[in-house]
Amino acid sequence: SLNLFFCYVLFSNNQKNRFIKLFFLGLAMVFARPSGILSLSVFTLFYFISSKNIHTKNIVSLSLTIGILLFLMFFFLIPIHYKGYCVDITSGSVYCGFPEFQNPIMPAKDYTLWECYYYLYNQHGIGYMIKLFLQKTGSFFGLSRPYYSTFHNLINIGHYIFYILGFMALYKTKSLQNNTNVLFHMSACIIVLNALLIGLFFNEWSERYTLVVMPFVFILATGGIIKTYNLLKSNIAF
Repeated sequence: SLNLFFCYVLFSNNQKNRFIKLFFLGLAMVFARPSGILSLSVFTLFYFISSKNIHTKNIVSLSLTIGILLFLMFFFLIPIHYKGYCVDITSGSVYCGFPEFQNPIMPAKDYTLWECYYYLYNQHGIGYMIKLFLQKTGSFFGLSRPYYSTFHNLINIGHYIFYILGFMALYKTKSLQNNTNVLFHMSACIIVLNALLIGLFFNEWSERYTLVVMPFVFILATGGIIKTYNLLKSNIAF
């Protein structure tokens, strides 16, 4: 994954030609939009936090301000394609190509996200919009599909153990004093941001969007495995 290569180079100060590598890896991540852009932003933020050259509160405040401004600009000003985006958003699709409503539909042209959601609000109300957002966000973590075979779903469901282990890794892991904790927090932020992005748009009929963050789920799961091992070891020793 480009994300992990970029992260490794960014936090390895002894890398040769480090900034050249970061430039080309970062450029490639930008083209892997939008998840690549989210990962790039999170990596950069945590790099400055861990470097301690700038006060953490100032970094976080500046990052939030820039992030909110960019989001508002995208939400209100930038049109998105009608086919593939506007249609699925306004028809209540949790998964692309599976609309909840067939009619009425917006006239065929590009709209901003604000116009899409304003239309959805007029048609179905704020309660439905909140419900739909939660459904789409929750679907990001779902690995099974009703149109998959039972065997396929059983294999996918087995991966939920990594979610549990990942939560265990984050439990009581608040300090950013070491690189391991920084990596865990970065991974969690990237996963959450990608899930919220799906809540804003819609999920893919396959697990394609979820697969993007699975390397970070596995990173968190390793922490959960280590915590589980240490817990069992201490109980056996006792």
